[in-house]
Amino acid sequence: MRCLDAEHASAAIDSVLHERVLSRREVDAILASLPDRSSVLIDGFTGRPESGVESLFIRRMSRAGFHIEAQVDLAGFGRYDGLIDGCVLFEIDGRGFHSSASEFFTDRDRSLIGHAFGVPVLRPSALHVLEHWPMTFAAVARTVADAKIVRRHRGLPPVMPVP
Repeated sequence: MRCLDAEHASAAIDSVLHERVLSRREVDAILASLPDRSSVLIDGFTGRPESGVESLFIRRMSRAGFHIEAQVDLAGFGRYDGLIDGCVLFEIDGRGFHSSASEFFTDRDRSLIGHAFGVPVLRPSALHVLEHWPMTFAAVARTVADAKIVRRHRGLPPVMPVP
């Protein structure tokens, strides 16, 4: 935690919690032993993202002013990494965790289900988030803006209420 910037330290915390390497109590004890800056490492997303890259994506989008709901179940048809501004679902794909035929088709099923409900599904890869963030952010922001226009034009409410 001392060697990482806040963004990556928060991602590391999410990863150790998701992988059950440490409990929340153990993470809190470690953070209590650090300088005061460690208080910014815990937020409303802590422990919800299922990977470090997902954590980076969620927090970057949130800091840019988008409302992010992490780990969203779409009407019992599938769980997604999250929902942006109540109108765009996202899945952050790491090749190592989506390599079998079964995982590949399950992921495609979730994309089709989202589209069947009229909700675009974005699937940036870990590489997009880690090394091509400006382009990735521009694509996500544009997709969200377009989805809002379509939903408003069709008189559709957000998939989930946005506070």
